[in-house]
Amino acid sequence: IGFAKPDPSFFKKALANLHLPAFTVLCVGDSPVADIEGGSLAGLDTCWYLHTAEKYPYNKIQPDYIISDLNDLRIFAPDFS
Repeated sequence: IGFAKPDPSFFKKALANLHLPAFTVLCVGDSPVADIEGGSLAGLDTCWYLHTAEKYPYNKIQPDYIISDLNDLRIFAPDFS
């Protein structure tokens, strides 16, 4: 799409293509820089997918949420399957 994560333009372009406002989207990812920092700078709520037993390793920007099981996304979207 002409931009790469963590450039906020990547996320903004995706939102524009989907015709979705940022406040309706949760960016879920496992990269503190590419997903959490990029999504946050684009105005998205972010969720770090912790698939190991480590602590969040990045001090610059914190995720809004942390999950360790993708089924936990049901909290945010009860119809998620």
